[in-house]
Amino acid sequence: MKDALRRCELVICLLVVMVSNIDFGCEVYFIPITTNLVAFYEKTASFQVTVYPLPENCANIDRNNITWVKLSGSLPISRIEMSYDQDDTLATLKMRALEESDLGIYRCEVDYKGMIYSSENIVLDLRTKPEVIPVESTVTAVLGSTAELSVTVKADPPANPTQITWNTLKILWDDKRFRVSEDGTSLRLSNVSKSDGDGYFSCEVRTDYANDRAYIRLLVVELPEIEGGDETVSLFGSEVLTCEASGDPLPEFVWILPNETQVSGKELEITETGNYKCIATNSAGEDSKTITVLQGEVPTIDGLKEKYYLKKIGEELEVDCVASGAPSPEIVWRFGETGVSETRELRVTVDSFQDLGNYTCIATNSGGEETFTVELRLAETPLLTLSDDYRQIELGDSLDVTCSSKSDPTATVLWVFDGKTLISDRGTLKLNSLTEEDTGNYSCVADNGYFHTEKIFQLFVFEEPVIKVTVENSTVHKGEEIELICTGRGLPAPSLTWLKDDFKFSKQETDTIVSDRTITNKITTTSAELDHSGNYTCKGYNEYGVDTDSVNIVVLSEPFWVENFESETLNITTGTLISIACKMDGNPVPETKVYLTNVNQLGLNTSGGTLEAEEMETNADTYQLEEGPSKNFTWSANQSVETAVVLCRGVNEFGSLSASRILYVHDPFHLQENRTREMSVYIATTNYELSCPIEGHPPPSNISWRLPSGNVEMTFGEDPLLIEEFGFSDEGEYTCTVINKWGMMMTTSLLLAVDYDKPNVTVDYKDVAVGQVGIITCIGHGQPAVNLTLHRGEEKVQNVTVHTLGEYVVLTYTYLMSRELVGRWSCTARNSLGDVDSKNIDLQLFRRAEVKLTPPVERNSRYNDTDPIDVFCNATGDPSPTVTILINGLNSTSGSNSPGILVFNLENGVYKVRLKNSQLGTTRIECSAENVWGKDRKTTSVLNTYSLSCYKCITQVCASANADISIAHIIAVYPEPSYIKWNVTTTSPEVLNKFQNTSIQIDPGFVEYEAFISSITADTTSVKFEIADPRGGEPLSVQTELEIYEPISAVLLAPTESLRAGDNVTITASVTAKPLPRLRWFLNQQEIAVSSEKAVVEESRLTLVDVSGGARHVVTLELVPQSSCHTARKQSVVVTILGDSPPRIYDMPPLIEKEKGEKIYLMCRAAGDPVPTVSWYKRSTLHSELRFSAVHEAMLRIESMSVDEAGTWECRASNNAGQTDSKLLELVLAPESSGALGSDSSPEVILSTILTVVFVVLVGPLLLAVYCLKRKRQRRLKVVTPVSDPGFLEGVSLEKEIRKLVTPDFYPDLPTEAEEKKSTENGRTSNPALYANPDTNNKLPPLPRRCNSAQTARSRELGENDNRVQSASPT
Repeated sequence: MKDALRRCELVICLLVVMVSNIDFGCEVYFIPITTNLVAFYEKTASFQVTVYPLPENCANIDRNNITWVKLSGSLPISRIEMSYDQDDTLATLKMRALEESDLGIYRCEVDYKGMIYSSENIVLDLRTKPEVIPVESTVTAVLGSTAELSVTVKADPPANPTQITWNTLKILWDDKRFRVSEDGTSLRLSNVSKSDGDGYFSCEVRTDYANDRAYIRLLVVELPEIEGGDETVSLFGSEVLTCEASGDPLPEFVWILPNETQVSGKELEITETGNYKCIATNSAGEDSKTITVLQGEVPTIDGLKEKYYLKKIGEELEVDCVASGAPSPEIVWRFGETGVSETRELRVTVDSFQDLGNYTCIATNSGGEETFTVELRLAETPLLTLSDDYRQIELGDSLDVTCSSKSDPTATVLWVFDGKTLISDRGTLKLNSLTEEDTGNYSCVADNGYFHTEKIFQLFVFEEPVIKVTVENSTVHKGEEIELICTGRGLPAPSLTWLKDDFKFSKQETDTIVSDRTITNKITTTSAELDHSGNYTCKGYNEYGVDTDSVNIVVLSEPFWVENFESETLNITTGTLISIACKMDGNPVPETKVYLTNVNQLGLNTSGGTLEAEEMETNADTYQLEEGPSKNFTWSANQSVETAVVLCRGVNEFGSLSASRILYVHDPFHLQENRTREMSVYIATTNYELSCPIEGHPPPSNISWRLPSGNVEMTFGEDPLLIEEFGFSDEGEYTCTVINKWGMMMTTSLLLAVDYDKPNVTVDYKDVAVGQVGIITCIGHGQPAVNLTLHRGEEKVQNVTVHTLGEYVVLTYTYLMSRELVGRWSCTARNSLGDVDSKNIDLQLFRRAEVKLTPPVERNSRYNDTDPIDVFCNATGDPSPTVTILINGLNSTSGSNSPGILVFNLENGVYKVRLKNSQLGTTRIECSAENVWGKDRKTTSVLNTYSLSCYKCITQVCASANADISIAHIIAVYPEPSYIKWNVTTTSPEVLNKFQNTSIQIDPGFVEYEAFISSITADTTSVKFEIADPRGGEPLSVQTELEIYEPISAVLLAPTESLRAGDNVTITASVTAKPLPRLRWFLNQQEIAVSSEKAVVEESRLTLVDVSGGARHVVTLELVPQSSCHTARKQSVVVTILGDSPPRIYDMPPLIEKEKGEKIYLMCRAAGDPVPTVSWYKRSTLHSELRFSAVHEAMLRIESMSVDEAGTWECRASNNAGQTDSKLLELVLAPESSGALGSDSSPEVILSTILTVVFVVLVGPLLLAVYCLKRKRQRRLKVVTPVSDPGFLEGVSLEKEIRKLVTPDFYPDLPTEAEEKKSTENGRTSNPALYANPDTNNKLPPLPRRCNSAQTARSRELGENDNRVQSASPT
């Protein structure tokens, strides 16, 4: 009965579905992935809704009919992307760069068969992703201080302190020393100790929707402390300063020199003085110390005398020894070998003569020693000696008197006169400019401090005559009084005598004695004349000498005539020479000037003067001809005046004198210059003016003209005769007649008419090469006739030839072409009317090819590789010529194939042929050059009959011990040498016994000499080869150095165990070689030259400190050879540092439904550091049927889906960083399609069938009516409302976040961004086992198409489980 009822229920259910398919039509159903979407600002949000029609046989939804709307506002078109996956029936709206305005309610709408269906509202909530930002990623704290670690926590809504957690790594948490701030963002660590160093602290914020963590490293450092304080050091030559300091990390030392430059290092060698500052610095701070370096001074003793004296025995003596130096010296006194004092003061009581002698002061410091010896002696009485006892000295002279003293100690000598001490120089008395008062007795006094002595010197002073002449006024006017006074002084008084102009002058008065030393004499003249002017001298003399004094007397006078100026009138004709004397005198000599009035009409030719205008009071029209005292003046007049006046005038400062003469000049008629009788007039001239070429004085007032027609016309003054519209009818003679009071004159001009043609010029020339003759031809014509000129630049060419051929003028110029003639020339035609025509000529430089060979034709000499013969071929020409080099008939322009011959192209047409010793015999060299202007060729021959040089010699051989070596030299030698020698430098007889050598001629003039040594030993250092000179000169020797070496072998040793972040890694190099190479360390291709905070470099070891995790570090060792026998090598090792990230499985769906018999691939991927190992389990049993298994992923292959394969599968991922992560996957076997009702005819079956039919007939129509009414009132239908999923945020790709944390080397199979984008565009994930794109996180599978209540319940249950799993997974 129960089975029947069950079958009835099934039939009723199928009937309802059948009825709805037949009567109701197709409907659109929505399943939102979530109705509350939480996303981050500036990130991407994905709205996803599963959209499909029911029942199954309904048509698919067109993607163009699916739209998204925002209930409040509009969608940001530029930032959205809409898509629809037909296979998965998934509609997606992606919105990028989220901002505040995007908050709101969204829903998906579908236009399906005319009806609008809407999804359930989706609310978008934006938040700020929590972020922990360290204020400092590494905090440095000083030992014993308090360290504060701070972070900035960004979260929306803000995180509360309970959500912020601090943890420690490597060190234990100590509540006594660790304090967290009230807001949780800072951790204070007090009393920092050494054990706290290199510790890590983590700060983690956990919110309802995301977590974040940051790490802060704590470095504990110790302040540097330099030993000792500031100090002063003395410098002697050079000194090494050392700076010692403690601190953690070990401080680095920097010295600041006096010139402000800096030098690193603990020790500093100095050679200069100054302040040197040592600064010890580490990350905790610095300490400094100043060392003042002073120039060291060896001791110097100052203030001591060599001798000290006592007046008598029994006295006491004190001596102070003052010594200077740096550092300050220590002082002791010694008497002989006995120490008498250990201080600077010496006190001696001389009781006997044995206490006299030498006492030594000794001053000592670190720079050396200084000694000074003093002698104690008894004093003596001074003994004086004078150079003179009596002297007579002339007044004003100087005196030197010496007074010498002899005593021990040396006495001080003083001179005393008239009770006053005089200044003297070591006993010598110097008296300068002696006067009468210096006569007297002088005392010489000697005093040595112990005894006193005195002597007398007598001095008498005399004076030679001194004469002085005085006059009240040395310049007087004629008739005034003159008085001269002569005063003489001397001992005795001198006698006086007067001289005038060096002759004795008798007119003088008697001498008058004024005093014992002075005498005077006077000359007086009451009326001065000009002859009184002159030089007056007074002479005075006595028995000691003679003296003179002079004065010059000048008598002044106004001008006066020396010769009278004649006053009669002078009549002259134009052109006549006139000479007039104008002579006068005076004192000073008068300034004489000659004036000529009315000169506007008078032309003057002056002789001996210039014509200058000067305005006079009497006549403004006056010209000054000449000036000077008493001269004759000559001139001639070219024009005539009726009346003129010649004035002679003399002036000095005392007056003036003048006289005048009347001059009358007349001028007959004459023709003007450059006027010809025949003239040409051109028709082109409309009017023509003809002037009369007659001049005269006075000029004519009118002119009479006789025309060719016989008519007479008159013109006035200088007016010309005007002929209007002159033409051929106006040709003929024109005569002008002129008359004045001096006569009459006439002249005739012939006028001819011609046609007009403007100037025209043509040129003809040809460019020629340098050294060739060229011709320039210019042809010009025109009317009137033209004049041709040739110019080079602005300069007119002179040496031209001009010919006239009828109407044409031909100019020719012949030249020899040179570089200086290159440039612009011009030929110009010009007529008398000023019309011009010109043509330009551009001369260019051309030069035929020319060859010059050096050196001379033949040469017999020695030459080799070090002293070759160079033959130069220099080809010149314009344009540049083509050069050909023939060597022994072969073209060698591009290089020679002959041995020992080299050809070099030195450019600019220069080739060099180098002959080395390998080229024997005669070499013929031919050089030819050719251009468009010609060809040139030169040949030379070089003969070589001798050679000796190294063509290829070995100077170094590298070999390992006990190896066999060969040394081969190729020698260019000719003729054959007389001997060769090999010499091996070794201490091993076995090497000499195994030595062999051979010689082979490999080419004419070339011989290879080879030596063999078997089992070479380390004591074999060199092999010397020597060959005789064929000419008997110095032999040629080659020294080959042998280097016995050991090849380089290197092995890098790195840790093999697992390394984690923060560990110290040491890489050791094992290197063998002889000699050892220099080591250079590189980390990730960056050289580590010196130790630092991150790496410690030692000779053969490199230590990496606190390495970063999750990365590979490439350490490279470069071996730099120290021998030329070695080659550089590089060797690398890779150090892998594990991370500290626990494993995490991602991108695995919670449920997969497959048909029976379908092949299945399940992919499980995990991330972590170290890279996790991934495995599949079913019922806690490890599954071995894996298609492949990688370090970070595993794919499970199921060949055929069946009931046995269905069930719960588990994926596990594990590493060393944390606990194992696992995810469950439910593999569901899709149910088979339902078949027809069975043929069971039991009563229960019959009863259930009857009940089913009754139910369909009675209840079916009622259900259909209710459903249709509900459809009219409701336009949308909610089918499934899944639980919201805040744990997995839209727009966040887990694969992308993992890709940021790991490198492609660790996770090569992770899809790249480009691959991920491509798979997203194609609507498929990179994992075929997943329904969703990784960017959408774990979404629910589509609703099953069959009405299976058990399966629907299971889907709802899995949805809840999926929500639980997602919530437990951190983002």
